[in-house]
Amino acid sequence: FLTDNAIYFDTNLIGPSQDDLVTQGVTYPYIVVKLEFIDKKIVFE
Repeated sequence: FLTDNAIYFDTNLIGPSQDDLVTQGVTYPYIVVKLEFIDKKIVFE
């Protein structure tokens, strides 16, 4: 949501379920957001 001084993203990182095969490799989850230029702070919660 957008406020007067920031854009907020409410996120949840959900891991694999008990039934998923999990490897022991290192992963780097990330989020990509494409926006027009807005001179405000970006906050992930």
